[in-house]
Amino acid sequence: MNKKGIFPYVAIILSVSFWGFSYLSTAVCLRYMQPVTLAMLRCIIAAAILMVIWKLKEKNTKVNPKHLPRLILSGFVGIVCYFVCEIYGVKYTSPALAAIILAAIPVMSLIIQRVSGRESLTLFKILGVIMSLAGVAAVMGIGFEKIEMTGKLIGYVFMLGAALSWVVFNYITFPLYEHYSPLAITSVQMTSGAVSLIAIFLFTGEGMPVINLELGSHLLFLAVFCSAIGILLYMYAFKSLGMVTTTLFINIQPIITVIASMIILKEYLRPNEIIGGILVVAAVYLSTYRKRDLPLAEQAEQTENHT
Repeated sequence: MNKKGIFPYVAIILSVSFWGFSYLSTAVCLRYMQPVTLAMLRCIIAAAILMVIWKLKEKNTKVNPKHLPRLILSGFVGIVCYFVCEIYGVKYTSPALAAIILAAIPVMSLIIQRVSGRESLTLFKILGVIMSLAGVAAVMGIGFEKIEMTGKLIGYVFMLGAALSWVVFNYITFPLYEHYSPLAITSVQMTSGAVSLIAIFLFTGEGMPVINLELGSHLLFLAVFCSAIGILLYMYAFKSLGMVTTTLFINIQPIITVIASMIILKEYLRPNEIIGGILVVAAVYLSTYRKRDLPLAEQAEQTENHT
């Protein structure tokens, strides 16, 4: 157990639980508005909440201008690219399938860590990567049925783009924890992402929706719990537990989403989608079960000892 106790684990479990339900709320919101509009409104509300909390709790924190490019880039990748890809993915597939495909994030994290020289690939991890790819292929129907270049395939591509965006976002954000708190980092990233989405919204010409009770409640859930609180909890856990361990918990999402989809939306998975989901989740555990991802403080201490 991490020396900080159970709090990082509680944080990441709460975060992915919120995200598990987020796909259902996204599907509801898409009945009333277009994807970019949803992403923009979600980010504006979340950014406003985070900035107020940040200024109240850390009013003396200043952002070093040399870190701004990394903060803005990570905000664009992790907020703009991820949210837009995720929302379009849910639009063209389903909440359950979207969550299953995102379960490949931990394996993608291992690959990024290996390419960057921070992680070695063992036989188990290589097998995990192969199983994960096979699982995603099964979910997409490759080998089970003919795939058309419309409809669900577009959604699968967007969800894979969302998964890749989140992994790259983690990688870009990693060095910022040496200088700022998770609250400061998340606030700046969300705000920069909101500004970018406003510009994209104006370019696309999407209209604003008429807010009713159903739309308003689901939009607030996405903005407050999934974006502001959820991402902040994730960043706190990420700083304490490291990339691989934190992303491993993302595999709770598809379980929550599939169960909720069956109960609320009466949406059931086909056999190939069930097989693919099992392969993806099993691949992650095969790839990471021997890995103890050290907290950033311990990583920095080990690096210092070796130099």
